[in-house]
Parts: sequence; C-alpha cells; structure tokens
Amino acid sequence: MQSQVARQKTFLSSAKSFFGNIVHEKKPAPKHTVSDTRLGMLIAEESVRPNVGYQMNSMAHQYGLNAQDILNAGHQSVQMVRNCDGCAVAKSCFRNKRGEKQADVGINPRDCPNASKFRELARYLGRRTAIKNGLL
Repeated sequence: MQSQVARQKTFLSSAKSFFGNIVHEKKPAPKHTVSDTRLGMLIAEESVRPNVGYQMNSMAHQYGLNAQDILNAGHQSVQMVRNCDGCAVAKSCFRNKRGEKQADVGINPRDCPNASKFRELARYLGRRTAIKNGLL
C-alpha cells in the first residue's frame, strides 16, 4: 500500500503530465475545466505509465470529444484509462521519434484500444469532428 506522500507525488506527476503543453495544430488548447481535473485524478488513480492523460485527451480530440465526454461514460471511463495505460502502440501515439509530444497522431487512430468507445461516444453525441477526420 502506498504512503500518502507517495500517492500525492504520483498524482502530482500525473497531473503535470496531463496538463502539460497540449499542442493542437488548428486551434488553441482548450481552457482546463473541472472535468479536466477530475479526469486527471482518475488517470492518477488508474494509470502507471506517464503521458496517459495527454495521449487520451489528444485522441479524444480527434473524435471531437473532451474530458467531460469521457467522464460521462461512467464506469467505462475507468476502463478507457486502463486501456490507454496498457496500450501496445503508446510509444508512437502523439510522439515523435525522440519520444517528445507532438500534435500529429503518429498512429492510425483505429489502432487505439479506445477507438470503438470514442466512435460510440462521438456518434451518440453527434460530433462532426470524427466524420471530418474520417473516423466514423
């Protein structure tokens, strides 16, 4: 069992990773909301790998989704974080060859372990970004 100090350090490093420089090519990064903070806390609780928040949030944006949309998925949002945390293609997802964050997806979005859930949410919410990006 982790000590309180170790859990706080894990949360702070995950939050720093999640709120780090989120880069978008065509539009500025959205202002962070309470939903972003709640998703950051969920990621801190459920993930081990750094950059899960950045990658998950960036992939969700490809489908026109945001942190609130992911949180509204209820218990499935926890599974989505775990899927992202255990992803086999994470080293290329929104990363360049040096492992630095980039705006380009770097992988086929359909290879994302959460692609089916993102598609389902985008369809349900009527998000046209997913259609524009050829993901629906």
